[in-house]
Amino acid sequence: MSVTLKRNIESYLVAFAAQDNQSILAGGAADGVAQTGNSFDRLSLDSRALSAAMYMTVTTVGVDSGDNVTVAYDVEDSADNSAWANFGPVITTFATPIDTNASFIDANPIDLAGARRYIRVNLTTTLAASATDTADVSLSVVMSGFAELPVT
Repeated sequence: MSVTLKRNIESYLVAFAAQDNQSILAGGAADGVAQTGNSFDRLSLDSRALSAAMYMTVTTVGVDSGDNVTVAYDVEDSADNSAWANFGPVITTFATPIDTNASFIDANPIDLAGARRYIRVNLTTTLAASATDTADVSLSVVMSGFAELPVT
């Protein structure tokens, strides 16, 4: 005899695209420059997320073996979706591609308890090589938590 647990996992998870895919060229205008992320209204859904896992995908194209790609991201929060402040530390991830076309995924948990209504994630991608190297970077956020209101 089996017992089916009646749980709605969707009510505890919310995912959104925090950064649209960006192609960063070494030495280009976006290399080493913070890119502003998409904002997310934590009151827009029934689930009030208290924690988040940042899932970042970086794909390198034409990066020489041993050359580094550095990606730093920071979470900001806002009460009104216009005045933003840092929320938590800047997280830096280093990738050393093993060949000219490599990918990696990085996941870091962020505790959103105490965050205000809106959140966003800004990315800074830096390539340490010549103008022939490129990196495609995107960031998704999966948030989870019990139904509680954010700080206002």
